[in-house]
Amino acid sequence: MFDPVHLGHINCAEYSASLFNLDKVIFMPTANPPHKYSSSASGEQRYEMLKIATAGNRLFEVSKMELERGGTSYTIDTVEAVLKDNSGELFFILGIDAFGDICSWKKSDKLLKLSNFIVMARPGWEEGEIMAKLESGFNVDVPRFTKTTKSRWPAFQYEGSGFSIFFCSPFWLDISSSMVRKFLKRGDSVKKIVPEAVEQYIIDAGVYS
Repeated sequence: MFDPVHLGHINCAEYSASLFNLDKVIFMPTANPPHKYSSSASGEQRYEMLKIATAGNRLFEVSKMELERGGTSYTIDTVEAVLKDNSGELFFILGIDAFGDICSWKKSDKLLKLSNFIVMARPGWEEGEIMAKLESGFNVDVPRFTKTTKSRWPAFQYEGSGFSIFFCSPFWLDISSSMVRKFLKRGDSVKKIVPEAVEQYIIDAGVYS
């Protein structure tokens, strides 16, 4: 959701772009995610904060695709639309918490066959634990994920997919959007965890107050 965008998001995007030699990184605020609460920040405000946070990095783009589509934001719909509008190989960047629940996403079986996944692991998380959870979630007797040796990072392939799931451990900034919101509601400083210009926007627009 990027509610709000913080330096952990930016760090992971920069890291992924460098590690996988990406041509561009598209940030996309959701309209109405099926697995999360409704935000106190509007879609337009989350979009504006992303624009501010990514300004100056030529590899970064911010898309209104899901906001303009409206309704519930399903990742499968977005990935199919991105593939239709862009050539080349797609890498979907997300955190390990979200990836651990991917088997509950709409058409997850199809989604895992459309894109590579870059999963940002938190300290203490083991990729084997997550993969075992996914195998259980798909409720099948035969394993559907196979470990590969495509990169320096642990990587897996889903049955019938030509793409890989990469588990990466960047220099981790232990930040979450919920942490930022909590600090803001208490009146605490969020310097060093959100871009300075984003913090100023939040103050000026009265977001989360």
